[in-house]
Amino acid sequence: GRICEVSCTTIDSPDQLPALKDYLPPLQTRRMCSVMKAALLGSILSLQKAGISCPGSVIATTPKGMVEMSRLFLAEIEAGDEQSLKPTCFMQSTQNTIASAAALHYGCHGYNITYSQQDEEWATEDAARQLLRGKAGSVLVLFFDETAPAGDDTAATFICRSKVLTLKQ
Repeated sequence: GRICEVSCTTIDSPDQLPALKDYLPPLQTRRMCSVMKAALLGSILSLQKAGISCPGSVIATTPKGMVEMSRLFLAEIEAGDEQSLKPTCFMQSTQNTIASAAALHYGCHGYNITYSQQDEEWATEDAARQLLRGKAGSVLVLFFDETAPAGDDTAATFICRSKVLTLKQ
């Protein structure tokens, strides 16, 4: 068989994020950072285009992780003198948050991994291995990256690309 990219979606602008309300209730997304919303929206759109309701596995990769939430968490530590921290910023500052959120959203109990400090190719190669070994019938591959601005008053910029890979006989 050969590996086929069935669909691919890129979300790279805050202007695209309001579309998420068509798929998830606002209560569910209110505490999500921009890159998390973008990754979920991209995954929903990619899987929809592919006609797949639940991927066999979710593989994510990121060069830097969740920059915006990491900065908020560190600022909260500093402002609160390391006392009584709220868990939201910490939970959303770890790199595996996005793949986990996607797997939970789809009820995917298969292979789920996040590669840190890697590029999109790394995740695509792992997805191909999963498909060729028969470990999954389809794989949702997520690539996300954030760039933190120098000033504290500007939001981070982001790019999230999601694609669905399958094996064609």
